[in-house]
Amino acid sequence: MRDVSSKRLSIAAVLGAMFILAGCVSVGPTSTNAPSFSLAPGATPTPVVTPAPVITPEPGATPAPITPEPVVTAPPTTAPVTEPPTAEPAHPDWPPGAYEPRQAKDHVGETATVCGKVNSANWVFAEKGHPTWLQLGPAYPNHRFSAIIWGEQRRAWPLNGKPDVVYLNRVICVTGLIETYNTWTQIQNLSKADIQVIP
Repeated sequence: MRDVSSKRLSIAAVLGAMFILAGCVSVGPTSTNAPSFSLAPGATPTPVVTPAPVITPEPGATPAPITPEPVVTAPPTTAPVTEPPTAEPAHPDWPPGAYEPRQAKDHVGETATVCGKVNSANWVFAEKGHPTWLQLGPAYPNHRFSAIIWGEQRRAWPLNGKPDVVYLNRVICVTGLIETYNTWTQIQNLSKADIQVIP
C-alpha cells in the first residue's frame, strides 16, 4: 500500500514538472520550411523576382508564327533635287548663238551673228564708199549697232528692192566680224548672203 502511494506521488511530481515547463515555453505554429530574418533599422527589403515560366510545346505541336514589328521609315530631311525646267529661247526663230544688238559690245573681235529690228535705214551716196546704214535696235542717232553695206555690195540688190527699202522695219540677222566705231558696234562689208530676214 505504501509502495503504491509513493508511485502515485512520483507520477504527480513528474506531471507537475511538465506543466511548469509547459508554462515557460510558448507553443505556437512554427514552420520548418521558412526561416525568419530580421532587417537592420532603415534597410529596404529586396523584392523577390519570380522567373517567368518556360512553356515547352507539346511534341508534334506547330509553334505559333512570330509577326515582325512594322518598320517605320523616317521622312527625308531634305527635299529631292529636281532639275530646273529648260527655259525657252528668247528668240526661237533666230539662228543658234545669235546676239541682240545690245550684246554685240561684249563680243567685239568675234565673227558672229547679230539679230534685231531695222528701225532706221539710209543710203548715203555722197559719203565715200556710198554706204547703206541699217540700224538694228534703237534708231539713229541713239542706235547701238549698225549693219553696213558698201556701194560695191549694194549693186547685188535690184533697183526696185534696195536694202534701205526692203529691210526697213524688218527683223534681220547679219553675220560678220563685230567691230567698234565711235559709240556703237557694227558689222560691215555685208553681202546678200550675209543677211537673213526673219519672218
